[in-house]
Amino acid sequence: MIKSFITSFKLKNTYRVNSVIYSIRQFPFVKKILPNTLYKNKVLKIIGNIISVIIELCSIFLGKFLYLWLCIVSIVGLYKTNQATTFIHIFTFLTLAGAFLNTYMFNPTKDKYYAMMIMNMDVKNYTLSNYCYAMIKVFVGFLPFTIIFGIIYNIPLFISLLMPLFVICAKMCFNAYTLIKYDKSNLVINENTLTKTFWIVIIGLVVFAYGLPYLGLSINYFIFIIIFLVSLVLSIYSFIIIKKFDKYKSLYKKLLTNENVYAVENNNSAKTIKENTVKQITLDTNFTSNKSGFAYFHELFVKRHSKILTK
Repeated sequence: MIKSFITSFKLKNTYRVNSVIYSIRQFPFVKKILPNTLYKNKVLKIIGNIISVIIELCSIFLGKFLYLWLCIVSIVGLYKTNQATTFIHIFTFLTLAGAFLNTYMFNPTKDKYYAMMIMNMDVKNYTLSNYCYAMIKVFVGFLPFTIIFGIIYNIPLFISLLMPLFVICAKMCFNAYTLIKYDKSNLVINENTLTKTFWIVIIGLVVFAYGLPYLGLSINYFIFIIIFLVSLVLSIYSFIIIKKFDKYKSLYKKLLTNENVYAVENNNSAKTIKENTVKQITLDTNFTSNKSGFAYFHELFVKRHSKILTK
């Protein structure tokens, strides 16, 4: 499993580096100056790797800080309730909502598509190793900020330490539920296209997160610990389900379709192709043919639309 993770990480990093170089070549006049062989340039590869590391660190730390600051810290001061318990309250309900929205496992990304569908890597090893890495990033990314904000709001240290673990537990529970659902009904849940039922639950959790403190209500430390212990027990059972699940290959074949992975690109590409094709269709009466019947119409069609057919 470690070998699969190393290979997948190298693949993901290569994809990021090439994306950086591709982005550089999109600047005006740069594409004409810089050739396609630029992707082999060692200096640019090093620069791309540095940028890739920065992106990875930002995804671990900066994203978590902005999330806590914008969604909780900037809101807590607006309520008249105790700021410490209000922070815990909002964090708890947003974490439950986030379990639906950011699963890490059921997000059809390009790196997963390349690894599983194109390079034919072991699907289960790839999934489990990268999921463990994602959960480690969640814990490492949240921990320093839950401690810092915990100190600011006088939240007990052990509560601050439990908060990142609670995020992991919540996500594992929802992922296990998704795997059980697939095993029974053969339906794949794509986190980017959730059903109305899930959205109703998510909206309800967000309303509880921000609405209850407005009414002067918020969960205290004791209730948070109870919720955490319940999620911890369920997450242990969930981990067993995730580890023993043996249908990852069929699941990802349904999830990692071109429509899911290249949803935006497909729409844009289809529109561009259609526009370009319409522009190239012309009715030039100068084309003639000496043939007759169907062969006559066929030859005229080929001559008139040779640009499209050649492309």
